Formats: sequence, C-alpha cells, structure tokens
Amino acid sequence: MMKLKFYLVYLWYKVLLKLGIKTDEIYYI
Repeated sequence: MMKLKFYLVYLWYKVLLKLGIKTDEIYYI
C-alpha cells in the first residue's frame, strides 16, 4: 500500500511540474 501511495504522489508531482504549477503550495496534499 505504501508503494502505491508513493507512486501516485510521484505521478501527481510529475503532472504538476508539467503544468508549471508551483508544487510547494500543494505538495502536502
């Protein structure tokens, strides 16, 4: 389960970077 959550966060982070959104403000979600 932990690996799955980590993978989802990783994908979310990559998507945010692609969109050019500042990830610092929404990283904790």
